Amino acid sequence: MWRAGCLESGHVRFGRRAGETHRRQRRQGAPARPHTMAEFAGEKEPKALQRFLNLTSWSAALMRDLVRDYAMERFADPRGVLIADPTGFEKKGVKSAGVQRQYSGTLGRIDNCQIGTFLAYVNRRGDRVLIDRELYLPKDSWAVDFERRREAGIPDEVVFQTRPQQVQAMIDRAVAAGVPFSWFVACYNPRGESLPELVAVIGLRWPVEECFEAAKQQAGLDNYQVRKYDAWHRHITMAMLALAFLAAMARTPQKGALRTWAVTAGRERDGSRP
Repeated sequence: MWRAGCLESGHVRFGRRAGETHRRQRRQGAPARPHTMAEFAGEKEPKALQRFLNLTSWSAALMRDLVRDYAMERFADPRGVLIADPTGFEKKGVKSAGVQRQYSGTLGRIDNCQIGTFLAYVNRRGDRVLIDRELYLPKDSWAVDFERRREAGIPDEVVFQTRPQQVQAMIDRAVAAGVPFSWFVACYNPRGESLPELVAVIGLRWPVEECFEAAKQQAGLDNYQVRKYDAWHRHITMAMLALAFLAAMARTPQKGALRTWAVTAGRERDGSRP
């Protein structure tokens, strides 16, 4: 089993190799900005990464748990916040698991897309990471179309869940893993906090949007060319790991820490790990 330290060193090695490849290509006159993760890793086409995501035998669920543990080692906070939110992935065709014409707030319209439901974690310093994810499978077009499910590699045990049900399952996993938090959005107030703090926490929904933006721009969250159900979860989980690693690398010293909400800024000492 991999440990969080192994994940970190693995990302350093991958980033160094990809960076060296990219610099070599630039010296040879290749385009300065690769358009896909495969290009950035030095591949001329995405087939090798597609094989890794589609055909190799590794558990996206185990990787998800390792990403969560890696994040908690660095960002855990007893007054942290869990935030659930979906994001859309625009797609062409009808073969990708979960794709159909549906409304996406990300796109701002009804379009052909996949919808992922995510769970983000935010601490009082302002660190924010994605710790869980599920691909939404529309009920009428995917949940009951068994031939289509088999073609997309959707396991038989995966049944239709509404997005709130997916969120509840992710919260249950976080609780079972001992993830420390005092809030989850939409806003349940388990400690009976004051109205000013409640209002401040309600305003915390924006960090998950920042997570999506950073993950798509910096970690390739939406940069995939796979159709299978497991391959989607594998790619998305690796992008979540990359995002968590970048957040750990970018963390500022305590004296420059960013407090997410001002109500508790001077009241309690930050308990998250450097």
